Amino acid sequence: MLKTKLKNKTDIKIFILYLLSNVGYPLTYAQINDISVQDNFVGSIEFAECFSELLETGNINECKSEDEPNTNKYIITEQGLSVAAALQSDIIGYIRTKSLKSALRYLSFSRKGCFVHTEAVQRPDGKFDLKCAVAEPNSPTMELSVVVDNRYQLNRMRHHFEENPETVYRSILALLSGEADYLL
Repeated sequence: MLKTKLKNKTDIKIFILYLLSNVGYPLTYAQINDISVQDNFVGSIEFAECFSELLETGNINECKSEDEPNTNKYIITEQGLSVAAALQSDIIGYIRTKSLKSALRYLSFSRKGCFVHTEAVQRPDGKFDLKCAVAEPNSPTMELSVVVDNRYQLNRMRHHFEENPETVYRSILALLSGEADYLL
């Protein structure tokens, strides 16, 4: 049976270090939290505890951001890189592969400066056309149009898309590429 949640603190720390070692540049606490918990292999509380311990032990260091002087960012240290390299095989390969792919996609999405837009138009038959878009500053990344039966469903879909555009985008890519067979 495939283990889908990391519970052991040592495994969670190795997992965080693994992600940071593969990203290779400083991230904010929020970004590290998001890439660590987005696939549900780690819970938010466990992440916060383990991240704090990684800071205390010198596996992660805080650094000032040159482009954002009031924003604290964190980077993996040489010690953290050594730990990640030596112990990453302790984490199930599926978890490593899936989480790294999701993390890199998430970071790419946020670094490009993507913005989200939704638009709803009521049709003569009472249904709605919901248009959802994710766009970079100069071009669309994703455009989706869906016919929705009622206002309640419209509001829920619109809210979920606006709150989690990266998750919707990743899910659509996974479905279209055949990587989300578990949903079918």
